[in-house]
Amino acid sequence: MDPALESLLREAQQSHRAGNLAAAAQGYAALLEHVPNNPDIHHLLGVVAYQLGNSAKAVEHYRRAIALRPAFAPAHNNLALALKSTGDLEAAANSFAQALALNPLYAEAAYNLALLLESRADAAQAERAYRQALGARADWPEALGNLGNLLRRAHRLAEAEPMLERVAALRPGDADALGNLALLRVEQGRFGDARALAERAAAIAPETAEWWSAAGSAACLMLDADAAIAHLLRAVALAPHDAGTWFELGLASQAAADDGRAAQALERARALAPHWERLRWAQALLLPAFVESDAQAQDALARFDRGLDELDRALDLSSPAARDSALDAAAATLPFALHYLTEESDARQRRFADLVTRAVQFGGQTPHLPGPPPPPPPPGGGAPHPAGRGRRPRKRRGG
Repeated sequence: MDPALESLLREAQQSHRAGNLAAAAQGYAALLEHVPNNPDIHHLLGVVAYQLGNSAKAVEHYRRAIALRPAFAPAHNNLALALKSTGDLEAAANSFAQALALNPLYAEAAYNLALLLESRADAAQAERAYRQALGARADWPEALGNLGNLLRRAHRLAEAEPMLERVAALRPGDADALGNLALLRVEQGRFGDARALAERAAAIAPETAEWWSAAGSAACLMLDADAAIAHLLRAVALAPHDAGTWFELGLASQAAADDGRAAQALERARALAPHWERLRWAQALLLPAFVESDAQAQDALARFDRGLDELDRALDLSSPAARDSALDAAAATLPFALHYLTEESDARQRRFADLVTRAVQFGGQTPHLPGPPPPPPPPGGGAPHPAGRGRRPRKRRGG
């Protein structure tokens, strides 16, 4: 390249590294006037356009770079990122696949493809892509953490454990690494370990509701309702629209015999997730731990009867998903306080047993029981990894 052009390229790259994207774009465009068929300059212009939020222009430059150099794997990866940002997920997946066809050890392209596949609920192919990324970069914390969480959500706990443990070992001061391992420990029934890990994560990232919620869930499962409530109140203050955390607060408050708070928390959770079957059962059959009068007991029993009527009338067994939800709700609900409110609880217990029997008989597979009620799937995911840049992707948290 001509020395003057080399100097112009260095200046544009320096501006790019310094974050002066407008100057970088201007420098690359000036270069392109002299070398209009240079695939590297088109690629760099695509990168700058993508960083400036102009995905359509980025796509144009990436495609031109690929036309000039078909085996340009980083351009295929970055084209996929730009296409994904426009919502063209099918084309994006194809471009990631093309990058991997050119370079099967292209860890970033495999990771980005896994994120896309996971966002489309294609867990099997996402797992395959994460494993391909880890085949090229065995100790990549983001890929390890995402795959570990994917396996944990599929209840493949033995496979998830070494991955999430490895992330925590690689990043012992990272809140997400500790918190994700805490979620696994809850699923494993190791509530003391889960609580300690989640409390460490919350101390490191006190603004993250998820780890306060995990610590509260673990404390509740350890029968430490007062500590659970304190943690969960922090969580709902930080994430007031998270139905799962309000549900956990309701359960912890019920365990602490704070009937008013339990009812309010379940009501708030129900408003946020009206179709969550386990929550619907918990709210419908909520009973006070203590009553101060026969009238109060009779009011509670009347609410319980209305709840049974509602559940019996609205029990949905029309689809596999509905049957699984009904079974999960039935398996997680136990009106333990019923016999404290009346000596004549047999009829109500039989009605409840009949309802559970219907759900169990027609509810499909046996549910997974060890953990607390799961919240609705959170949005988010790991950040994509563009080629040729050193920014670390965001870590994917548990759901």
